[in-house]
Amino acid sequence: MKKIITLLGTIALIVATLSTVAAKNKMVQIKGSDTMVNLVQTWAEKYMEKNTGKFIAVTGGGSGTGLSSLISGTCDIAMSSRNIKEKEIELAKNKNIEPFEIKVALDGLAVVVNPANPVS
Repeated sequence: MKKIITLLGTIALIVATLSTVAAKNKMVQIKGSDTMVNLVQTWAEKYMEKNTGKFIAVTGGGSGTGLSSLISGTCDIAMSSRNIKEKEIELAKNKNIEPFEIKVALDGLAVVVNPANPVS
């Protein structure tokens, strides 16, 4: 139950962020993590279905690309599948940007080996 409440709160915060950015611009640019791109694209599509006239562009390229784009001002929201680095925080603050992280999901990794593989 606690996980569901946390997830709903996170989604509400993201929607509020999108609404704020979208109110200022017609297009919201989201860039970054290839791990997150499919999930965020789905969220963006659902948001646009319910908010006609609002447009969200979601592109991948990697966490570093997203954070660099946020710092350089070429995107509104950065997707990252890792924590923001101290150097990135410093670069952002030098441009009067106060980055903050909203954790939206956990990533799971697995190693799968064919049973016929001779490696023991």
